[in-house]
Amino acid sequence: RGGVGGAPPRGGGAAAKPAPKKPAARRGRKPRGAKAAAKKPAAPKLEPRIEQYFASNPKRQSTAQEIGAALGVDQRAVRLSLGRMAKKNKASRMDDGSYRAYSG
Repeated sequence: RGGVGGAPPRGGGAAAKPAPKKPAARRGRKPRGAKAAAKKPAAPKLEPRIEQYFASNPKRQSTAQEIGAALGVDQRAVRLSLGRMAKKNKASRMDDGSYRAYSG
């Protein structure tokens, strides 16, 4: 039946198909597949390089930025490795945020 005042019903009355819904776009990181891991060769381990840096001058205190610059590595990667090394008692974190070789 018609609407108020003889107006046609909403939707046009014809068999109009609604537009197909697109799936919502995903946000965030894309999953790492086997291809992404296979493209890039593994970098040499950073902890032994940091240990060598400390061995060259065991008493010296250095920041992650200084060590990263000396080794040619991003300071964020150095900071992560230094945190792991501190947990393993391979490096000591000083009160000012610098690190040095662990001295027991």
